[in-house]
Amino acid sequence: MSSSWIARLKRPPLGLEASVWGVVALAAFLGLAYRWLHPPPTDERERRLTAQRRREYFESRAARERRKPPPRRAAAPHEGSGDWQHSPPRYRPPAAAADRSLRVRERIELCDGGAAWRQAEALLDTGNAHMTVLQPALAARLALYDPRAGGMLSRPEAWTTLRGVVPGASVRAPVITVRLRVREHEFTVAAAVSELGGDEEVLLGMDVLQPLFASGFRISNG
Repeated sequence: MSSSWIARLKRPPLGLEASVWGVVALAAFLGLAYRWLHPPPTDERERRLTAQRRREYFESRAARERRKPPPRRAAAPHEGSGDWQHSPPRYRPPAAAADRSLRVRERIELCDGGAAWRQAEALLDTGNAHMTVLQPALAARLALYDPRAGGMLSRPEAWTTLRGVVPGASVRAPVITVRLRVREHEFTVAAAVSELGGDEEVLLGMDVLQPLFASGFRISNG
């Protein structure tokens, strides 16, 4: 038997060879398709997904609160009577004439998890160029973030490192999105949740103060 016949006997049939290569190509295609449909999670992707879920969670809570009937209240004397002598129109100064001086400790408002505005004590810190910080007890009381609650309330949108909030300390803190108002000026900012080491509930940073300064506000010494 010639060597050419021996080589032919050792070589696999053409159909079998094509089938093997077809299986290999199909496996490679399926692997690429799976990776395309299931990309590996990244920190930014996870942050955006968590932020979206938190926003949907709080929007649904706010919708439920809005559907509740408003509490009934007693009418004030002469209310709705249309008698201008008993209820004359009152002069309201324009917004431009409002007081533009801010105190170092200022009463502000924060929007809670049910879309209601609540007051809080804030310390204005011009040396804080990083971000606004909330006390954990305040964040839990407003139903914005509470690691003990479980569910969406316990999931931060990101994490950050705070330095100098407590002198000589550096802490890793969760970050959430909050809505707040200072003198009728409303802001939506990313805020850290961390112990502040003082009586204040909020530490306002330059992320809020800079726009206020640009609007003409100044911090008074009083």
